[in-house]
Amino acid sequence: MGRTFDQLEALRSLGIQILIDDFGVGYSSLRYFQRFPFDKVKLDRSFVEQVTQSNAARAIIQAVIGLGEQLGMAVVAEGVETHEQMEALVAMGCTHLQGYLFSRPLPVTTFCAMLESQRSVVPRQDSQAA
Repeated sequence: MGRTFDQLEALRSLGIQILIDDFGVGYSSLRYFQRFPFDKVKLDRSFVEQVTQSNAARAIIQAVIGLGEQLGMAVVAEGVETHEQMEALVAMGCTHLQGYLFSRPLPVTTFCAMLESQRSVVPRQDSQAA
């Protein structure tokens, strides 16, 4: 496992952010957070889909958001499909959301064209007023 973390650190030195995916299911473990300073943690969609119906799901999401805040990691909620889910997650402090509510998967050319069209309507942050 040490070699893996060395390789992740090498990627980080190139400016690449490292994210732990599908947190809360499969092979994810709290121990990873002690061993490597991830930039982001992605909360598994199985929790997100239950956020408006399950106290347990909300408690787990809130705990992961708190963990992320304490460790300086952004928390990404995957699988956001409804406005109710979005509102609940934002109210809990989750600042990164992804899912079909925002967009279906897109071919790279369509995605690039969408980004370019957004650049024309959003003022650049680095421009200074005279």
